[in-house]
Amino acid sequence: MIACAFLQGISGIAVVQGADAGYAAGTTAPLNPQYQSGDPAVTFYYTLGDDLVVFQNLENSKDPRYPVGLYAYHISENRTELVPGTAVDDEHGANILGTKVQNDRIVWQRTFFDNTFHIYNTTTGTERAVPDSSAWGTLKTYHRTFGNVTIDTVERADPAIDDDRIVWMQGFWTATNEQGTDLYMMNMTTGEVIPICESPGRQDNPSISGRYIVWEDERNGVDNPDIYLYDLETHTETPVCTDPSYQRYPVVSGDYVIWLDFRNGSNFSQIRMYRISTGTESVIAGDPVMRYDLPFISGDRVAFLKCFPYSVNPRGICQAMIYDIGANEYMSLPKTHGRQSLWGFSGDRILYSEETDTSRQMYLFTLENKTPALPEATVSGDSRNTTSALTAATPVTGTATPAESPGFNFLPCGAAVVLACLILGSRRG
Repeated sequence: MIACAFLQGISGIAVVQGADAGYAAGTTAPLNPQYQSGDPAVTFYYTLGDDLVVFQNLENSKDPRYPVGLYAYHISENRTELVPGTAVDDEHGANILGTKVQNDRIVWQRTFFDNTFHIYNTTTGTERAVPDSSAWGTLKTYHRTFGNVTIDTVERADPAIDDDRIVWMQGFWTATNEQGTDLYMMNMTTGEVIPICESPGRQDNPSISGRYIVWEDERNGVDNPDIYLYDLETHTETPVCTDPSYQRYPVVSGDYVIWLDFRNGSNFSQIRMYRISTGTESVIAGDPVMRYDLPFISGDRVAFLKCFPYSVNPRGICQAMIYDIGANEYMSLPKTHGRQSLWGFSGDRILYSEETDTSRQMYLFTLENKTPALPEATVSGDSRNTTSALTAATPVTGTATPAESPGFNFLPCGAAVVLACLILGSRRG
């Protein structure tokens, strides 16, 4: 028999490891930026960085002031602006999947790669393209021969930014699964471009924090992506995890590397952590009857999704979780009555959504009230979503009462968990 320990009480299903885990301390406010559609098929991607939420709106407007494009929502000002140059009729708009945010800077790339990254400063209203005329150092060109024709090119994608350094993947036809892509970094103050990794195979999905860069590496085969780390101070490369399975989507912050690990199969993925200073690896989320997805890290806290396995529920019902590394404490975001998705973790703010097949509601969760309170909503002019709910009167506290259990709180999920227990019981019996 299997003890399904994640079933707690009759009011819900706990999705944290440990029976004493509860809600994270903090507040949740609905987030409704102007010009954003509530239809997940229309506004389909968000990213968070400090005081900015960046999203791509694909809903055509009759008002020419609000075209399809990339928008930046200033949280503390309750103000939304179109990022210049990202409108769909402006050289095909922006590639939201290549968009990153740090402080007041938005890094984006055109839908059809122009082999540069555009950095828009929301404070000064200025834009810079990198690599630019100041770039020097290693500027590699890639060659492919087709019959009697040789093509020389370099294509760049997957930017990651930290202070004055930007890291990217480059190669030939980076938008495909072309093998042989490399990682490069530019110091935007000095203009120097240096190679980070030119090993055989594909290197992509970089993340940078301080002196460390991590990435996903296929030098050991396309069916065995691993995690590697480069130290900018010692100029040394270290394999973080080379288990003969899939390791994907690494992120680094300070002394910690976090990634999504599939050594137990895609149906029971894990969140694993590597501590750089000690060279040790550990599992931070690996309930054997659940599936985990796409981790984020901010300081020494990790946000991730805990989900029912696809074999139990193919709709991907998930709950957003937080793990505090220093306190070794697991917490849940406020309980959901729909599917939750994570979009970003910056400072003490977490951007997440609750979704159905036809609707999406964005939320901003603030941990422990460390960030100044959100302002009263003030909306002027015409917009498609003018009821911005960022008001002081509407935050929902994230503290559970003793009678409550964080996590999924509706009957279909309970039935799914029972089914999961039966399936696993039959496998182990």
